[in-house]
Amino acid sequence: MQVWRMVVIGVVAGVWALGAAGCGPGDSTVHTGKPPGPVDLVASAPVPVVVEAVQLTREQEAVEAAGWLVWKDEVSLGFVAGGVIGEVAVRAGERVEAGTVLARLRPEELDGRLGQARANVERWRQDLERGRRLLATGVMTREQVEHLETAVTDGEGQLKAAEFARRHGEVLAPAAGWVLMRRAEPGQVVAAGTPVVDFAGESGGWLVRVGLPEGEVRRLKVGDRGEAWLGTGGGVVPGRLARISGGVDAVTRLVPVELELERVPDGVRSGFAMNVRLVPGPGEQRWKLAASALVDGRGREAWVYRVEGGRVRRTRVQVEWFQGGRACVRGELPEGSRVVVRGVEFLRDGSEVKEVSGESSVAANR
Repeated sequence: MQVWRMVVIGVVAGVWALGAAGCGPGDSTVHTGKPPGPVDLVASAPVPVVVEAVQLTREQEAVEAAGWLVWKDEVSLGFVAGGVIGEVAVRAGERVEAGTVLARLRPEELDGRLGQARANVERWRQDLERGRRLLATGVMTREQVEHLETAVTDGEGQLKAAEFARRHGEVLAPAAGWVLMRRAEPGQVVAAGTPVVDFAGESGGWLVRVGLPEGEVRRLKVGDRGEAWLGTGGGVVPGRLARISGGVDAVTRLVPVELELERVPDGVRSGFAMNVRLVPGPGEQRWKLAASALVDGRGREAWVYRVEGGRVRRTRVQVEWFQGGRACVRGELPEGSRVVVRGVEFLRDGSEVKEVSGESSVAANR
């Protein structure tokens, strides 16, 4: 029994001696038996990164929507009095000069109304003269004569209306322009003001009509710059916000706005669909940087790696908007800050970095 106890003590002492020899005063390394991981590599050598200086800006997020292209001076033309259409002289797509006859009513009905109005006025005038003579002899009262005077006044008004309708029994082009649509045909009975021809004057130019949500309109004002483009190509056309409606459409709950264009792509027609981008005027100061600098986004919150003295500092920012590969943010970024825009996936707070130029350089150094 004593022999067995001495053997156990000797084995334990031998194991303790081997451990002590491996951890002598000159060796402080802890050997885990595993290869160094990514964190050890990052800590051991500077990480190659591409860096960019942030920019201070007052730009606001652009408002984008879809609208339709129209002539600025589009109008629906009709007759001032109802009647039977005798002629519609134009077709859709025709260009006309100012004063061109677009449509006519049949003159027979207009002439009949005019003749009847003239006869009525003549009869009431004769009755008034006779009434005034009878008033002098006491046969008629003053009140009766005044009724006759009122009838004459009414008849003269009807005569003027009939004369006006006869003179305007034609629809004339108010300016040089284009016939957009023919809405009526000869023989059709129309009421006063019923559209017969849709017309567009060419001198006023083009605009795009858009409906925008209430919140978007609050950031815009008349005069803000904008641009529009066809969904099928044709290039971007610059313009300016010309009008903002004073009310909201009761059905769509959108506010109508109009973007005046400097020009339009060739071959377009009124009613073409167009995409619109409106740029609000300057707002509060924000930082603008490459969207690739943002990491670990959570809603509108994200982080960037700011370079200071060869190391990076993880900094929180609030994202306002994205556009064209750029981001506009708020945050604790001192003026002149430089942030990592390539190589962020290899960084942690405090990592040592070396600046290189171009994305390919970062890839080659990894």
